[in-house]
Amino acid sequence: MKYRADIEGLRALAVVPVLLYHIGVPGFSGGFVGVDIFFVISGYLICGMIDADIRNRSFSLGDFYKRRILRILPALFVMFLVTSVLAYVYCLPVELQDYSRSLAGAVASVSNFYFAQTAGYFEAPAETKPLLHTWSLGVEEQFYFIVPLLMLLAYRFAPGRAKLLFAIAATLSFAAALAVGYRNQTFVFYLTPFRAWELALGALLAIGFIPAPETGFWRNLCGATGCCSCSASFSSDRHRRRCS
Repeated sequence: MKYRADIEGLRALAVVPVLLYHIGVPGFSGGFVGVDIFFVISGYLICGMIDADIRNRSFSLGDFYKRRILRILPALFVMFLVTSVLAYVYCLPVELQDYSRSLAGAVASVSNFYFAQTAGYFEAPAETKPLLHTWSLGVEEQFYFIVPLLMLLAYRFAPGRAKLLFAIAATLSFAAALAVGYRNQTFVFYLTPFRAWELALGALLAIGFIPAPETGFWRNLCGATGCCSCSASFSSDRHRRRCS
C-alpha cells in the first residue's frame, strides 16, 4: 500500500489525545477514545494489504509475519529493557513482582488478558503499572495472528461471501461487547473478542463492503463529520464514567 498522508494524520489524531489524557491535560478526559480510532486504522491497513496480496496471488503468511515482527519487536524489546531497568531501580518488591508478571504477558502478546484480570484502566493503581499500555498492542498482535488465516480461508472456500462473513463477525463482536459490557466492562475494554468489531470495521472499509464516497464533496463532508465526532469524544468524560 502506498504512503497515505491522510492516514498518518489520523494516526496523530488517535495517539495525541491518548497522551494528553494520561498526563491530565484539561479538555481531554475522553482522550482514550483515540485507541478505538487506532484499532480501526489498523484493521483498514492490515486487511487492505492482505486483501490486495490475496487477489494478486502474492500473499505469504511467512512474509506477513516477518514484516510484522521486524516492524514491532525491535522497538518493543528496547522499551522492555529500559522499563525493566527503571522498574528494578524504583519499584518496591511487591510492585516488581507485579511488573514481572505484566512483562511476561507483554512478551507473550497476552498482556491484555493479564490486565483484564488485575487492573481497571481507569483505577488509580493502574497509573503505576509501567506496561499497562501494552494491552492494546496485545489486541493488535492477536489480530495479526488470526485475521490472515481467516481471510485465506474465507477467500478460498467462500470467495463470493467473504465480505458478508466479515460483516457478520463484526456484528457479533459488537453485540457481544454490548451484552457483556453490562456485567464486566473491564473484559470488554481489554479483550480482543470485544474489540474485534473495531478492527473489523476498518477491514470492511478496506475490502469495499462499506463503499467510499465518490465525490470530493462527500469525502470532505465525511471527513469533517468524523473529525468533529472524534473531537467531541475526546472532550467528554461520559465514556470514563461508563467504564469506571
